Amino acid sequence: MAATAPIYLNEEKVVDLLEGQWLALINAMHRSFLAVAAKNAVQPPRTSTTVNDTGVLMSMPGYVDLKTLDGEDGENVLTCKLVTQFPENSQRNPPMPAILATILMFDSATGKLNYIIDATEITARRTAAASVAATNILYKNRHSKTTEDPFILCILGAGVQGKNHAIAFNAAYPNISEIRIWNRGRSKAERLVDELKSLGIHQAVLASTERQCAEGADVLVTATRASQPILRGGWVKKGAHINAVGAGETHYSELDLPLYRRAKIYLADEDTGRSELQGLESLGIPLIGTVGDIVLKPHLMPNQEEVTVFQSCGMAAEDALAAQLVYKRHLQAQKINN
Repeated sequence: MAATAPIYLNEEKVVDLLEGQWLALINAMHRSFLAVAAKNAVQPPRTSTTVNDTGVLMSMPGYVDLKTLDGEDGENVLTCKLVTQFPENSQRNPPMPAILATILMFDSATGKLNYIIDATEITARRTAAASVAATNILYKNRHSKTTEDPFILCILGAGVQGKNHAIAFNAAYPNISEIRIWNRGRSKAERLVDELKSLGIHQAVLASTERQCAEGADVLVTATRASQPILRGGWVKKGAHINAVGAGETHYSELDLPLYRRAKIYLADEDTGRSELQGLESLGIPLIGTVGDIVLKPHLMPNQEEVTVFQSCGMAAEDALAAQLVYKRHLQAQKINN
Protein backbone atom coordinates (compact mmCIF):
# COMPACT_ATOMS: atom_id res chain seq x y z
CA MET A 1 0.00 0.00 0.00
CA ALA A 2 1.36 3.42 -0.95
CA ALA A 3 2.16 5.69 1.93
CA THR A 4 -0.10 8.70 2.36
CA ALA A 5 1.43 12.03 1.45
CA PRO A 6 2.16 14.49 4.25
CA ILE A 7 -0.46 17.18 4.85
CA TYR A 8 0.58 20.73 4.04
CA LEU A 9 -0.74 23.58 6.19
CA ASN A 10 0.06 26.93 4.62
CA GLU A 11 0.50 30.23 6.46
CA GLU A 12 -3.10 31.30 5.90
CA LYS A 13 -4.38 28.03 7.38
CA VAL A 14 -2.01 28.29 10.34
CA VAL A 15 -3.23 31.81 11.12
CA ASP A 16 -6.82 30.56 11.01
CA LEU A 17 -6.05 27.60 13.29
CA LEU A 18 -4.30 29.83 15.84
CA GLU A 19 -7.09 32.40 15.95
CA GLY A 20 -8.23 32.87 19.55
CA GLN A 21 -5.65 30.36 20.83
CA TRP A 22 -3.30 32.65 22.77
CA LEU A 23 -4.02 31.06 26.16
CA ALA A 24 -3.58 27.55 24.75
CA LEU A 25 -0.31 28.61 23.12
CA ILE A 26 0.95 30.20 26.34
CA ASN A 27 0.14 26.97 28.18
CA ALA A 28 2.04 25.00 25.50
CA MET A 29 5.10 27.20 26.07
CA HIS A 30 4.82 26.66 29.83
CA ARG A 31 4.81 22.92 29.18
CA SER A 32 7.86 23.24 26.92
CA PHE A 33 9.73 24.87 29.84
CA LEU A 34 8.68 22.01 32.12
CA ALA A 35 9.66 19.32 29.61
CA VAL A 36 13.13 20.82 29.18
CA ALA A 37 13.71 21.23 32.92
CA ALA A 38 12.51 17.67 33.58
CA LYS A 39 14.90 16.33 30.88
CA ASN A 40 11.97 15.15 28.77
CA ALA A 41 13.11 17.00 25.67
CA VAL A 42 15.96 16.47 23.23
CA GLN A 43 17.00 19.50 21.20
CA PRO A 44 20.51 19.62 19.74
CA PRO A 45 22.07 23.05 19.14
CA ARG A 46 20.78 24.67 15.97
CA THR A 47 22.94 24.27 12.87
CA SER A 48 23.61 26.98 10.28
CA THR A 49 24.47 26.64 6.61
CA THR A 50 25.74 29.75 4.84
CA VAL A 51 24.50 30.26 1.28
CA ASN A 52 26.89 32.29 -0.93
CA ASP A 53 27.31 34.90 1.81
CA THR A 54 23.79 36.16 1.02
CA GLY A 55 21.70 33.96 3.25
CA VAL A 56 21.63 31.21 5.81
CA LEU A 57 19.66 28.01 6.40
CA MET A 58 19.18 26.97 10.03
CA SER A 59 17.78 23.71 11.34
CA MET A 60 16.24 23.08 14.77
CA PRO A 61 15.31 19.44 15.42
CA GLY A 62 13.44 18.60 18.59
CA TYR A 63 11.78 15.70 20.41
CA VAL A 64 9.47 16.18 23.41
CA ASP A 65 8.47 13.16 25.51
CA LEU A 66 5.04 14.11 26.81
CA LYS A 67 4.16 10.52 27.74
CA THR A 68 6.71 10.65 30.55
CA LEU A 69 5.51 14.10 31.54
CA ASP A 70 1.76 13.33 31.36
CA GLY A 71 1.48 9.57 31.63
CA GLU A 72 -0.67 7.58 29.20
CA ASP A 73 -2.52 10.68 28.00
CA GLY A 74 0.69 12.22 26.68
CA GLU A 75 1.61 12.32 23.01
CA ASN A 76 5.27 12.53 22.05
CA VAL A 77 6.23 15.13 19.47
CA LEU A 78 9.04 14.95 16.89
CA THR A 79 9.69 17.98 14.67
CA CYS A 80 12.38 19.84 12.81
CA LYS A 81 12.09 23.54 12.04
CA LEU A 82 13.94 24.89 9.03
CA VAL A 83 14.55 28.64 8.92
CA THR A 84 16.01 30.64 6.06
CA GLN A 85 17.28 34.18 6.45
CA PHE A 86 17.95 36.13 3.23
CA PRO A 87 18.14 39.86 4.06
CA GLU A 88 18.10 40.88 0.38
CA ASN A 89 14.58 39.47 -0.04
CA SER A 90 13.10 42.84 0.93
CA GLN A 91 14.68 44.35 -2.20
CA ARG A 92 13.14 41.83 -4.57
CA ASN A 93 10.24 42.60 -6.87
CA PRO A 94 7.83 41.74 -5.42
CA PRO A 95 9.39 41.90 -1.92
CA MET A 96 9.64 38.71 0.14
CA PRO A 97 10.05 38.25 3.90
CA ALA A 98 13.69 38.11 4.94
CA ILE A 99 12.98 35.23 7.32
CA LEU A 100 10.91 32.19 6.35
CA ALA A 101 10.24 29.13 8.49
CA THR A 102 8.83 25.64 7.95
CA ILE A 103 8.18 22.91 10.51
CA LEU A 104 8.32 19.23 9.54
CA MET A 105 6.25 17.11 11.91
CA PHE A 106 6.96 13.36 12.11
CA ASP A 107 5.30 10.32 13.63
CA SER A 108 7.44 9.81 16.74
CA ALA A 109 7.01 6.00 16.57
CA THR A 110 7.83 5.43 12.89
CA GLY A 111 9.62 8.60 11.74
CA LYS A 112 7.10 9.07 8.92
CA LEU A 113 6.64 12.69 7.84
CA ASN A 114 3.00 13.60 8.58
CA TYR A 115 2.80 17.39 8.33
CA ILE A 116 4.60 20.22 6.56
CA ILE A 117 3.61 23.45 8.31
CA ASP A 118 4.46 27.00 7.31
CA ALA A 119 5.94 28.32 10.53
CA THR A 120 6.73 32.01 10.16
CA GLU A 121 3.54 32.90 12.05
CA ILE A 122 4.07 30.05 14.52
CA THR A 123 7.54 31.39 15.33
CA ALA A 124 6.25 34.93 15.82
CA ARG A 125 3.42 33.85 18.10
CA ARG A 126 5.25 31.20 20.11
CA THR A 127 7.99 33.73 20.91
CA ALA A 128 5.44 36.13 22.40
CA ALA A 129 3.62 33.29 24.16
CA ALA A 130 6.91 32.11 25.70
CA SER A 131 7.47 35.61 27.11
CA VAL A 132 4.04 35.55 28.73
CA ALA A 133 4.65 32.06 30.15
CA ALA A 134 7.99 33.21 31.58
CA THR A 135 6.30 36.31 33.03
CA ASN A 136 3.68 34.12 34.70
CA ILE A 137 6.47 32.21 36.42
CA LEU A 138 8.98 34.95 37.19
CA TYR A 139 6.67 37.91 37.81
CA LYS A 140 3.11 36.85 38.58
CA ASN A 141 4.04 33.99 40.91
CA ARG A 142 6.80 36.01 42.60
CA HIS A 143 4.46 38.90 43.37
CA SER A 144 1.38 36.76 44.08
CA LYS A 145 -0.34 38.45 41.17
CA THR A 146 -3.47 37.19 39.44
CA THR A 147 -4.50 37.85 35.86
CA GLU A 148 -6.91 40.45 37.27
CA ASP A 149 -4.22 42.63 38.81
CA PRO A 150 -3.26 45.71 36.76
CA PHE A 151 0.35 46.37 35.82
CA ILE A 152 2.31 48.48 33.36
CA LEU A 153 3.84 46.81 30.31
CA CYS A 154 6.74 48.40 28.40
CA ILE A 155 7.46 47.20 24.86
CA LEU A 156 10.60 48.47 23.16
CA GLY A 157 10.22 47.71 19.46
CA ALA A 158 7.16 48.08 17.23
CA GLY A 159 7.77 45.31 14.71
CA VAL A 160 6.21 41.86 14.45
CA GLN A 161 7.33 40.87 17.93
CA GLY A 162 6.22 44.16 19.48
CA LYS A 163 2.75 43.65 18.05
CA ASN A 164 2.50 39.98 19.03
CA HIS A 165 3.72 40.65 22.55
CA ALA A 166 1.10 43.36 23.05
CA ILE A 167 -1.68 41.07 21.82
CA ALA A 168 -0.45 38.04 23.80
CA PHE A 169 -0.10 39.95 27.07
CA ASN A 170 -3.51 41.55 26.60
CA ALA A 171 -5.05 38.10 26.07
CA ALA A 172 -3.45 36.76 29.25
CA TYR A 173 -3.82 39.91 31.36
CA PRO A 174 -6.87 41.85 30.12
CA ASN A 175 -6.57 44.29 33.02
CA ILE A 176 -3.15 45.63 32.06
CA SER A 177 -3.37 49.30 32.93
CA GLU A 178 -0.97 50.55 30.26
CA ILE A 179 0.90 49.11 27.29
CA ARG A 180 3.65 51.55 26.39
CA ILE A 181 5.12 51.29 22.89
CA TRP A 182 8.46 52.78 21.83
CA ASN A 183 10.31 52.39 18.56
CA ARG A 184 13.40 54.09 17.18
CA GLY A 185 11.27 55.25 14.23
CA ARG A 186 8.38 57.09 15.91
CA SER A 187 5.96 56.69 13.00
CA LYS A 188 6.15 52.90 13.24
CA ALA A 189 5.30 53.05 16.95
CA GLU A 190 2.40 55.39 16.20
CA ARG A 191 1.04 52.97 13.60
CA LEU A 192 1.26 50.06 16.03
CA VAL A 193 -0.55 52.01 18.77
CA ASP A 194 -3.32 52.83 16.30
CA GLU A 195 -3.53 49.21 15.15
CA LEU A 196 -3.72 47.90 18.71
CA LYS A 197 -6.49 50.36 19.53
CA SER A 198 -8.38 49.17 16.45
CA LEU A 199 -8.14 45.66 17.89
CA GLY A 200 -9.72 46.86 21.13
CA ILE A 201 -6.45 47.16 23.08
CA HIS A 202 -7.13 50.70 24.28
CA GLN A 203 -4.37 50.62 26.92
CA ALA A 204 -1.76 51.07 24.17
CA VAL A 205 0.04 54.41 24.43
CA LEU A 206 3.01 55.95 22.63
CA ALA A 207 6.26 56.51 24.54
CA SER A 208 8.56 59.20 23.18
CA THR A 209 11.80 57.77 24.58
CA GLU A 210 13.16 54.45 25.78
CA ARG A 211 13.41 55.87 29.28
CA GLN A 212 9.82 57.13 29.30
CA CYS A 213 8.69 53.69 28.18
CA ALA A 214 10.69 51.81 30.80
CA GLU A 215 10.53 53.87 34.00
CA GLY A 216 7.93 52.55 36.43
CA ALA A 217 7.02 49.57 34.23
CA ASP A 218 6.41 46.26 35.97
CA VAL A 219 7.04 44.01 32.97
CA LEU A 220 9.29 44.96 30.05
CA VAL A 221 9.89 43.49 26.59
CA THR A 222 12.84 44.30 24.34
CA ALA A 223 12.09 43.24 20.77
CA THR A 224 14.51 45.05 18.45
CA ARG A 225 17.61 44.44 16.37
CA ALA A 226 19.55 47.02 18.35
CA SER A 227 23.29 46.46 18.44
CA GLN A 228 23.65 48.93 21.34
CA PRO A 229 21.67 48.98 24.62
CA ILE A 230 18.17 50.44 24.51
CA LEU A 231 17.34 49.54 28.12
CA ARG A 232 19.46 50.75 31.03
CA GLY A 233 19.58 49.50 34.57
CA GLY A 234 18.87 52.89 36.10
CA TRP A 235 15.45 52.97 34.44
CA VAL A 236 14.24 49.59 35.75
CA LYS A 237 12.48 49.49 39.08
CA LYS A 238 12.99 46.88 41.80
CA GLY A 239 11.08 43.67 41.28
CA ALA A 240 10.50 44.22 37.57
CA HIS A 241 10.65 41.41 35.04
CA ILE A 242 12.23 41.73 31.58
CA ASN A 243 11.68 39.54 28.51
CA ALA A 244 14.76 40.06 26.32
CA VAL A 245 13.66 38.86 22.90
CA GLY A 246 15.48 40.78 20.19
CA ALA A 247 18.96 40.33 18.83
CA GLY A 248 21.41 42.62 17.09
CA GLU A 249 25.02 41.58 16.80
CA THR A 250 24.37 39.25 19.76
CA HIS A 251 21.39 37.95 21.71
CA TYR A 252 22.28 40.22 24.61
CA SER A 253 22.86 43.62 23.01
CA GLU A 254 19.58 45.30 24.04
CA LEU A 255 20.27 45.55 27.80
CA ASP A 256 23.24 47.42 29.24
CA LEU A 257 25.83 45.58 31.32
CA PRO A 258 24.92 47.28 34.64
CA LEU A 259 21.39 45.91 34.18
CA TYR A 260 22.66 42.41 33.44
CA ARG A 261 24.92 42.56 36.48
CA ARG A 262 22.00 43.65 38.65
CA ALA A 263 19.51 41.07 37.38
CA LYS A 264 18.97 37.35 37.72
CA ILE A 265 19.04 35.83 34.23
CA TYR A 266 16.95 32.81 33.25
CA LEU A 267 16.92 30.73 30.07
CA ALA A 268 14.42 28.52 28.29
CA ASP A 269 17.07 25.85 27.76
CA GLU A 270 20.56 25.52 29.29
CA ASP A 271 22.44 24.28 26.22
CA THR A 272 20.95 26.70 23.69
CA GLY A 273 21.01 29.62 26.10
CA ARG A 274 24.59 29.16 27.25
CA SER A 275 25.76 28.74 23.67
CA GLU A 276 24.03 31.95 22.53
CA LEU A 277 25.00 33.92 25.65
CA GLN A 278 28.54 32.75 26.29
CA GLY A 279 29.68 36.36 25.85
CA LEU A 280 27.79 37.31 29.00
CA GLU A 281 29.35 34.52 31.02
CA SER A 282 32.79 35.53 29.79
CA LEU A 283 32.13 38.93 31.39
CA GLY A 284 31.46 37.25 34.72
CA ILE A 285 27.67 37.60 34.49
CA PRO A 286 26.04 34.37 35.74
CA LEU A 287 23.16 32.63 34.01
CA ILE A 288 21.04 31.31 36.87
CA GLY A 289 19.25 28.42 35.16
CA THR A 290 16.04 27.71 33.28
CA VAL A 291 12.55 29.06 33.83
CA GLY A 292 11.29 25.50 34.18
CA ASP A 293 13.68 24.93 37.08
CA ILE A 294 11.72 27.52 39.06
CA VAL A 295 8.49 25.57 38.50
CA LEU A 296 10.04 22.27 39.58
CA LYS A 297 11.93 23.82 42.50
CA PRO A 298 9.88 26.77 43.84
CA HIS A 299 12.46 27.47 46.57
CA LEU A 300 14.71 28.84 43.81
CA MET A 301 12.25 31.69 43.15
CA PRO A 302 14.02 35.09 43.39
CA ASN A 303 12.73 37.54 45.97
CA GLN A 304 10.22 40.29 45.22
CA GLU A 305 12.80 43.07 44.93
CA GLU A 306 15.11 41.35 42.46
CA VAL A 307 15.01 42.17 38.76
CA THR A 308 14.59 39.08 36.58
CA VAL A 309 15.41 38.60 32.89
CA PHE A 310 14.04 35.88 30.65
CA GLN A 311 16.62 35.65 27.88
CA SER A 312 14.55 34.31 25.00
CA CYS A 313 16.70 32.61 22.37
CA GLY A 314 14.02 30.29 21.01
CA MET A 315 14.19 26.53 21.23
CA ALA A 316 12.97 23.48 19.34
CA ALA A 317 10.69 22.32 22.16
CA GLU A 318 8.71 25.56 21.83
CA ASP A 319 8.31 24.97 18.10
CA ALA A 320 7.33 21.33 18.65
CA LEU A 321 4.53 22.08 21.10
CA ALA A 322 3.31 25.04 19.05
CA ALA A 323 3.17 22.78 15.98
CA GLN A 324 1.33 20.16 18.03
CA LEU A 325 -1.31 22.75 18.93
CA VAL A 326 -1.77 23.62 15.24
CA TYR A 327 -1.96 19.91 14.33
CA LYS A 328 -4.59 19.20 17.00
CA ARG A 329 -6.62 22.24 15.94
CA HIS A 330 -6.48 20.95 12.35
CA LEU A 331 -7.80 17.54 13.44
CA GLN A 332 -10.63 19.21 15.38
CA ALA A 333 -11.57 21.28 12.34
CA GLN A 334 -11.57 18.17 10.16
CA LYS A 335 -13.97 16.39 12.56
CA ILE A 336 -16.32 19.36 12.59
CA ASN A 337 -16.29 19.67 8.80
CA ASN A 338 -16.88 15.94 8.36
